[in-house]
Amino acid sequence: IRDYRRMVGRQFAALGAAERHAEALALALDEVPGELAREHRVLALLALGRPAEALSFLDEWRQLPGAEVHAVVRLRIRALGAAERFDEMETANDELSALSPGYPAPAVYGVIQRVRAGRERAADEALQDYFFRYGGSAQNLIMLAEPLAEVGDLARLEKCAAAAAERGHPM
Repeated sequence: IRDYRRMVGRQFAALGAAERHAEALALALDEVPGELAREHRVLALLALGRPAEALSFLDEWRQLPGAEVHAVVRLRIRALGAAERFDEMETANDELSALSPGYPAPAVYGVIQRVRAGRERAADEALQDYFFRYGGSAQNLIMLAEPLAEVGDLARLEKCAAAAAERGHPM
């Protein structure tokens, strides 16, 4: 089943890259039920510009016994940003951080989702908070720099490189 999931994951990614989102949604609906199929469904709905449906599905998913709460909250942040429900997005960012206190990945995700949602001021505030909390290691700064580069946020990427240089970290 692991090979099947890997193959479906690649097929889903290829459909998304080709902007064939309706087909990606159909694939997600036909997948073997599980966390990956649910995530694919949400991502396809968001790619199709249907954040309200994605949020409704995420609410259902969260109620399932054994639901992976981290995944649901992470995707909820993205869907709330797409739906322009920014206050709720901030609350969900706080919830994700609370699920993994002291771990920088949720903070990275929060910066990137604010960038994707066009929340410039909130992204800058989250970036500065990240530098304060997690900027003490080169590894943590690289963890932030990579997704900033992926989303094409050159200005914040340069701030990340400057923060590394200020702290004596090579990047």
